[in-house]
Amino acid sequence: MIVALELRPPTALGWLLDDQTTVTQALTRPLPANSTPAHSWLQLVELARELCFAAVIEPAQLERIVLVFPGALSAQGIVQDAGGGFGGYDLKRGLREHLRTDCELVVSSATVADAWAQHHAGVLRDCDSWLALSLESLECAAQVRGRWLQPQLAAQVLERGGPLDDYGKRGSWRAYCASRAFEERARSYALNVSLPQLWALVPSNFAAQSLAQDYVSRLAQGLANGIAALRPARVCLSGELARALFALIHDDLVSQLRDLLPPDLWRGDVVLSAPGEPGGITPGALALASLGAVPL
Repeated sequence: MIVALELRPPTALGWLLDDQTTVTQALTRPLPANSTPAHSWLQLVELARELCFAAVIEPAQLERIVLVFPGALSAQGIVQDAGGGFGGYDLKRGLREHLRTDCELVVSSATVADAWAQHHAGVLRDCDSWLALSLESLECAAQVRGRWLQPQLAAQVLERGGPLDDYGKRGSWRAYCASRAFEERARSYALNVSLPQLWALVPSNFAAQSLAQDYVSRLAQGLANGIAALRPARVCLSGELARALFALIHDDLVSQLRDLLPPDLWRGDVVLSAPGEPGGITPGALALASLGAVPL
């Protein structure tokens, strides 16, 4: 039996699989808006216990526990995200101690897990060189000539002396285009809106129009640098924010990329990651459950 967990604020999700692909039980637990990292973690652990209880087994009897986390992780499963409150937390150790199990543990960021899924059964399955990007955090995963990489493109500096990001770095791509940083910039223009909501204001609000244009321009600038370095044949945007913005920004983004890059360097396209079945297990969690850890 396999338990797959995903922390996706404002919800925690869990699935029980009786083999590597068949879901027999699914649970969802809402998280309060003011939920602390410790409370969110305990809710996730309780989900795992409930799933084991439903199968009449102990966590120690599981074959594998999979965890998909919303922020960037180290290769050892330690949270790297500075802004989410989990920074420095060892997810594998937390699972072992709270569930008292020595079964196989597979932990991954949502970006990497979704790229793993798209590579095997989604929009990247017929491509041997690609770059996957989360619009929420600008976390990246890539495959270059058969080798998996996690390029740190979010840290690249687009403009010296620019705004600060969550890591105290000025002018980084993250400071301009990560969703949390961008929404803080929007509030400085008296626009207390999310990125998708900003686009609805563009026809009637000059500040919204200026911010939207700057967002796509900065996104293209950072992405063009990544394409120049990695030479992917395809770029895949992932996450809920990408689903909300894709139709709004795709044509302008591709046009700007083709203006920034010479045609012999990149002739590819930007695609949206394929979603899972509505109400079903997410593609990233299913890929980790069935295939195991990503070979980073």
